[in-house]
Amino acid sequence: MKAGYSPYGVAVVYDMASGELRELGTLPGQQSSMATGISGRIVTGVSYDENRENEPFVYDLDTGVMRPLTGQVRDSGSITDISGDRVVGYYSSDFEYRGFIYDLTTGTTQDIPALPGSKYTLPSQIEGDWVIGKSGRAFAYNVATKELRDLGVLPGHTSSAATAMYGTTVVGRSGGIEDQAATITTLGSKQPTRLPGLPSDLRSSAGPINASWIAGSVGYRTPWVASRKTGEVTYLQSPPGDDGLRVIGMDGDVIAGAPADLRAVDRLTLWERRPAVDRVTPSIGGTARVGSTLWAYAGPWGPEGVSVSYQWYRDGKAIAGATGRTRLLTTMDAKSRMSVEVTGRKAGLASQSATSTPTSRVALGVLRAPTPTLSGTPRVGSTLRLYRGAWSPRGVELSQRWYRDGRIIFGEFGPTRKVTSADRGHRITAKVTGRRFGYSNLVKTTAATTRAR
Repeated sequence: MKAGYSPYGVAVVYDMASGELRELGTLPGQQSSMATGISGRIVTGVSYDENRENEPFVYDLDTGVMRPLTGQVRDSGSITDISGDRVVGYYSSDFEYRGFIYDLTTGTTQDIPALPGSKYTLPSQIEGDWVIGKSGRAFAYNVATKELRDLGVLPGHTSSAATAMYGTTVVGRSGGIEDQAATITTLGSKQPTRLPGLPSDLRSSAGPINASWIAGSVGYRTPWVASRKTGEVTYLQSPPGDDGLRVIGMDGDVIAGAPADLRAVDRLTLWERRPAVDRVTPSIGGTARVGSTLWAYAGPWGPEGVSVSYQWYRDGKAIAGATGRTRLLTTMDAKSRMSVEVTGRKAGLASQSATSTPTSRVALGVLRAPTPTLSGTPRVGSTLRLYRGAWSPRGVELSQRWYRDGRIIFGEFGPTRKVTSADRGHRITAKVTGRRFGYSNLVKTTAATTRAR
């Protein structure tokens, strides 16, 4: 389920299995409400009115009862997350925000201390005994041991925030005067690192996170998701008409987004990111020459049962119909670089594609032909006939020239030649030239005759 609020400013819960959208209403005397978290069948949020203080609430999906937490968590409070029987949030005190933890079972409240040098705490998530958030810098607080940890900032930055955690991994953001970067760290680390795969010159933030994915936004307007297994970052497409989206939640393989403009949150966008097949970069075997055959080696894609398909490319452009494991290089491929894209598919998993390194430029093909022969008697008045033989591949254009003692005889181009008096005492040869587009020219020469009489 996903929790949020509707175009009418009323908290809603959306059941992704049934497609049911339930409005939760507001607390008495309030005009609007917003759901901020859900755990099991319990929804938390805040009910508000421009003329009154905010009131945090808890809503039971089974009973349909919404009850306020005002008093227990101070006036003008807000809840940011819920895990089991614990909720975290903040309230305003002396123009500063104070973080709190509220136990739904015992009704007790515990304040979250600020980091040294800071006067405020803004918790973002609770998981088990750990609460994370921002107190000038990213912090982690253990509810059981009362330990407060400073999670640090990136070098050169002055502030940071922890926005989401899974296990002991924490993601968030770190900012300086000129930039802001999405970060990743652990509860035991004193300094985060930049989340790889994102541009370093854009303002980015990470969170939420689960076992398979890390999601976030660039510039609070461009949502992205990164695979924790491969590190690959994918930017999520916004629906038509949306001027930027921000990620607001994630459940399994489903990511929720809302308009970047906080004043125009009138719809919820859901993306599904399924676990993907294990991608392997393919390679190409064979000689890159017209008339030769290239083979695609897909490699060991996984898990077991993944089927692979092929698409060949010429200088980065897909070749229509070239979808086999092999590619017979044609004259159209000459002087181009060839590559192959392999796509792996398996039911229940997201497909993946990988492209090989391009080949060297495809060399011109090689023509093949036997040595031509001459028949006839080299006697003045007799006729010599040229036999050119079978050339390959088909479609070779053939021409011939005649030579006297290795010197060209001008004006003689035919397959036959009548011996003249000028030939007496000389040896006659013929040269056959084969030409075909995409192939290197080939010249073959006959054996010389005896001296003409």
